[in-house]
Amino acid sequence: MDVLGVPIAVQRNQGHLCSTRRKVRSLAQHSAKGSGGVAAAIQVARALGIKGTIMKLKEGSFLWYLYLDKLYCLLSVRNVKALVEYFYLLDVHRKKTLNDVLFYHFLHHVTNLKRNQITIVFNMLDWNAVGEIGFDQFYMLVCILLARENHLEEQFIFRHSRPVFELLDLDGELKIGPANFHMYNFLFNIKKQQLRELYHDFDITGDRLLNYKEFKLFTIFSMDKYQERQKAEREGGRLCSKRCHIKL
Repeated sequence: MDVLGVPIAVQRNQGHLCSTRRKVRSLAQHSAKGSGGVAAAIQVARALGIKGTIMKLKEGSFLWYLYLDKLYCLLSVRNVKALVEYFYLLDVHRKKTLNDVLFYHFLHHVTNLKRNQITIVFNMLDWNAVGEIGFDQFYMLVCILLARENHLEEQFIFRHSRPVFELLDLDGELKIGPANFHMYNFLFNIKKQQLRELYHDFDITGDRLLNYKEFKLFTIFSMDKYQERQKAEREGGRLCSKRCHIKL
């Protein structure tokens, strides 16, 4: 048994993995070509059974104790060392990689994600479809999960806009459509209204797809709005504190 209670001899389910990958990409392409925009993207999420779930870390799991820097959305050197050791414990085959079965049991152990969602995340990270991911992809995923748990999604996307764009670019065409966002919404928490505004305001070419420059503009705009909300919350807290002091 490994650290997650998974039998080491368990075999991969490559048929299910490849089937889900084909479904993800075909639905994404279909919605991009169609005229439904956001509505078509929602249909993609429903077809894959991923709409409506909010990703949560399980309390007491290993990731629960890691700290993500709020400014740069990265782990400290100390936390990275601990994560490397954890990755080696998960790597029961000593290949310096995790296959889809080990990956599934890891995410099932530390989050509330469903099987379809976990498969979709694996497909996103395993771009070359080799059936395995290395530590670099694993580290990226952990930072995404911690950013989601700590409500730092805008900050993370802004700080790491290029890697996020490449993850969302399913077909390597250097463009991403609404379906891509909805497919991974449980990770990045982009609201329906935000998605509409995104393609209305930043789709400069008008093809219902965002290139990297358009996506980068969106991340800057989102970060500005995030900082404005943070400022308003701080000022609101100070005002409330002053009122309470006056009453006393």
